[in-house]
Amino acid sequence: MTGESTSPGSGNAEHQEPQALLPTLCPGCGASIQSADPEGPGYLPTRALEPKKHSGEKTPPQRVCQRCFQLTHYSKMSQKGLRLMSPEQFREVLAPVASKRATIVCMLDILDLSNSMLKEVSQLASAQSRILVVLNKVDLLPSSVKLGHVTQWLWKQCALSGMRRRPSGVHLISAEKGLGIRGFIEDLTRTSREARTDHVYVMGAANVGKSTLLNRFLRGHPVKNLKTTRELTTSAVPGTTLGMLQLPLKNAATGERIVVVDTPGIVEPRRVNLLCLNDIAEMKGILPKRRLQGVTYRLELGKSMWLGGLVNIALVEGKPWFFTAYVSERVTVHVSDADKALNEAYRAQSCESWPPLARWPAHAARDGRASSHAH
Repeated sequence: MTGESTSPGSGNAEHQEPQALLPTLCPGCGASIQSADPEGPGYLPTRALEPKKHSGEKTPPQRVCQRCFQLTHYSKMSQKGLRLMSPEQFREVLAPVASKRATIVCMLDILDLSNSMLKEVSQLASAQSRILVVLNKVDLLPSSVKLGHVTQWLWKQCALSGMRRRPSGVHLISAEKGLGIRGFIEDLTRTSREARTDHVYVMGAANVGKSTLLNRFLRGHPVKNLKTTRELTTSAVPGTTLGMLQLPLKNAATGERIVVVDTPGIVEPRRVNLLCLNDIAEMKGILPKRRLQGVTYRLELGKSMWLGGLVNIALVEGKPWFFTAYVSERVTVHVSDADKALNEAYRAQSCESWPPLARWPAHAARDGRASSHAH
């Protein structure tokens, strides 16, 4: 497949009013472009869109909004720029899909399957649409894991999840490394042909890798004699994509054309990375970059295992157990007395853990958030 660039704006920019220079959507995140609120999503000053006087440009250049620029280059985002989409908002934004014949790509995260398996995706698909399930980040699985077994397990999970109907196919991929992409594209093209549609909607929870997958399409299949389509903005921050972005693609071998649509993701409140919303560097650090390797500890009664300052697992009843944790290479794992989880002074003074234990909320052990009690 090849990506074709689409550029906003039309007419002679030299004779347009400044507001008329603004495109409709940011090509990085899909937010509506605006020039009134510098702290809000989609902000772009009109001067950034004016053609350079000595460059010979006739039309405004394609620019991402200030929010995308800061996320990409500085890993920063204002509080007003943070947008967490609820399931209700997700259904509202994607409601038009229910009346269309399309191929729906339901993208899942192998690191958090339970919170990324969304019934809303299958509920939004029309009776004429086909569904493909894609499990991302499989390159992070331990080397001992057999991908064939994972595929069988994924089919069972789809059946148990309450999906409206059986998917047309499931695929294990790594959008970051390119693993399984060729087979997925071949099945995507074939499924779209059988469904008699040229529209593909990539859906899923926030941070499962939807935009990274579409950027893989763009990087791997450049268009000759055309300006490269600007890549979609990706970051560790949930809710980076704010609107629907259309990417025209073409199968280089057959000439078939389809339009792939990137969509916003639902933010599941139970995901651990939401504890780091105020620190993007920490949010990046808790996401694994390399193949996971287990760390095993023997927990005795009254002991607890810390996964950085994010999760505390305490053995409160029964005989000793062995616990194996699979975490990011930056997250530290250690064992302490279980009652120290409620000791605010201990958490504040501990400097060996990352993320710091001070981040772990004292009330978590009481209400069950970010904690687990083993019996």
